[in-house]
Amino acid sequence: MPELSRFGVSLDSELLHSLDQLVRERKYASRSHAIKDFVRRSLVKKEWARGAVVAGALTLVHDCAPATLAAMESGLEQFRDEVAGEQRLRLDAATRLSVIALHGNARRIQDLADLLRGIKGVRHGGLSMTSTGEKI
Repeated sequence: MPELSRFGVSLDSELLHSLDQLVRERKYASRSHAIKDFVRRSLVKKEWARGAVVAGALTLVHDCAPATLAAMESGLEQFRDEVAGEQRLRLDAATRLSVIALHGNARRIQDLADLLRGIKGVRHGGLSMTSTGEKI
């Protein structure tokens, strides 16, 4: 584990009160844990913005029409190097939830997410962006 460094932070009382509320609401162990999380989130956004090698999960809610499934398979094939795994779950007779684990260049992952979300029959898609953890 890396060596910890301590430093002082000056906040006006309103901002400190807001920080304490966030600590309670998000159930952080302490202010320090909250600040570490905020810094790591910023670093993850930076990794994605610069096109680094990242990880993510794409969730799609879609119909199970053959045309929809074929278009999704075609899209996944175009980005097979970024797809780490996929799970499809039945929500009801006509609706599926696909969860796709991704790893690779941030821009290519974003392109895949945009492609799949644009397919007719895909009702909603969300991309959860994270880091490989190497630099955070």
